[in-house]
Amino acid sequence: MLMPSQGVRVLVASKPVDFRKGHDGLAALVQSVLQEDPFTGTVDELLPWNFKPSS
Repeated sequence: MLMPSQGVRVLVASKPVDFRKGHDGLAALVQSVLQEDPFTGTVDELLPWNFKPSS
């Protein structure tokens, strides 16, 4: 469980992404889709493309 400190923003992507993009590709995705700077301390949570929620 994540317990971010007070004042930390956490953004969760609503669609799975391909983690094979690497760090640079995922950072670019955060910039283009979430419209956020990935280097400001905001926590960006992404789901792998093959994510299957447990039932």
